[in-house]
Amino acid sequence: MAYLDLAEVSALRQGLRLFGASRWGPACFLESDHMQTEAESLQKEIRACLKERSGMALSGPIRLLTLLRCWRYYFSPLNLYYVFNADDTQVEAIVAEVSNTPWRETHRYVLVPEHGSNAELLAYQHPKEFHVSPFMDMDVLYQWMCSIPSETLQVQINSIQTNNHFFTANLELRKRDLTDREIARALLQSPWASARIVTSIYWQALLLWWKRCPFFPHPNKRETQTNSTVE
Repeated sequence: MAYLDLAEVSALRQGLRLFGASRWGPACFLESDHMQTEAESLQKEIRACLKERSGMALSGPIRLLTLLRCWRYYFSPLNLYYVFNADDTQVEAIVAEVSNTPWRETHRYVLVPEHGSNAELLAYQHPKEFHVSPFMDMDVLYQWMCSIPSETLQVQINSIQTNNHFFTANLELRKRDLTDREIARALLQSPWASARIVTSIYWQALLLWWKRCPFFPHPNKRETQTNSTVE
């Protein structure tokens, strides 16, 4: 994954040969892969999202943890926008951008640290609002634990249903400098990272289906079926 300061993307494109703005390149970052409104830039869109959802007007750096587009293909199930204070000394909020497949829908959660969070570990809790897996229902409470990006980065998401913890997702990363050499190394290890992730998602879904795990259709489909029955 790449950890990008949104204000420095243009400079990175000029300084790196393997990091560009072409969909056909080996690795690139396109704001259009993330934009949901007609805002002038992704930075302004995220700041507007924060203002609308939390009332926070933040002017500090916004740094995005995301997968890059590789050889024209892009999909990232989770992107995190770390929004810092004006002095660039503290994370004031995180915007979690969640995408699903095959529907290719995207939803943003605005995470503001709860009471009890500290400078090293940020804690959040909120109800699930967005359908991701057909093997998990919507009646779920998410609990997040996020470290401040430094030499390492950790994210843990616990899923709680009727006060019972039933699933945990973990992400653990170690910092490397963003250079052409490191991009080349990553591409050799995983040439099509997004495609590999999508393939893994479908493979795991097939295994769960084969095991006859409970299946929960997309909420939109459930509403359509209910309306048809009422009529």
